[in-house]
Amino acid sequence: MKTGAGVIYCCQNTPWGPHPRRNGGIPMEFRYEAERIYLTDDHGRMAAEITFHQRSDRAMSIDHTYVSPELQGRGVAADLVKAAADRFRARGLKAVPVCSYAVKWFAQHPEEQDLLKNPSV
Repeated sequence: MKTGAGVIYCCQNTPWGPHPRRNGGIPMEFRYEAERIYLTDDHGRMAAEITFHQRSDRAMSIDHTYVSPELQGRGVAADLVKAAADRFRARGLKAVPVCSYAVKWFAQHPEEQDLLKNPSV
């Protein structure tokens, strides 16, 4: 079982087991592509994703988050935004949250404000 970057824990009342914040959990691995990070279920169906696009100014626009109904309310969207933020930071990129969830997440995480292209989010 892998640990570290790319591994998340999900989710109560789903095929993946309980959420770590709710009685323990099992690790699941995010999949990384050039302009998205996502999660599929055991049948290969999209379960959650965040998409972002390179801007010309060394910044990434976060434009979409999706979490399937089975995973909603379990912190998966927050885990996706955090994974994207970590990826941008490691590559020396700034973030421009456009998606309403990403805007909210950055507003709730002052420790990540230095990552924002425009910190007035």
